[in-house]
Amino acid sequence: MKCCAKLLVSLLLMMGLSGCVSQWEAREAAEKYYSGMVEQDYDRAFSQLLLFKEYVDQPGEVSKKEAKDFFYKKMDYLESQDDRIMDFKIKGTYKHEPHLPQTQVTALVTVHKGKDKRTYRETLQVTENGLFIDHSDDKMNIYRDGEMAVDIPSE
Repeated sequence: MKCCAKLLVSLLLMMGLSGCVSQWEAREAAEKYYSGMVEQDYDRAFSQLLLFKEYVDQPGEVSKKEAKDFFYKKMDYLESQDDRIMDFKIKGTYKHEPHLPQTQVTALVTVHKGKDKRTYRETLQVTENGLFIDHSDDKMNIYRDGEMAVDIPSE
């Protein structure tokens, strides 16, 4: 029995060190991201993001400070458009296959655009390097994730 317990502990440790994101970790990252957006604690939201150039498999080629400054410019743009996440509800987490280093989180996001209030469905992919918005019905989502190749319209 001790041998089985040691084997089980070893397997769990290897899985934890393999770079896979558990469903619990993915849910927690999504909670931190969305609560940061709701509370306008953009540092907290930013800390959860995967930073990338144009595609998620292209790491950003800017410093963390430059990326954060750019993220804040995107937040300023959203505020100028009176676009703000007011609420969210995590609907569930899903792991495609146990060996993949990402977990999907589906959320309902309530966005106020001025006096208009809409609820959108979003799917986040959470990796060991951060999360990104994989799909959203809200076209303004491009200003809320870690993509660095977004054109911010001038006002």
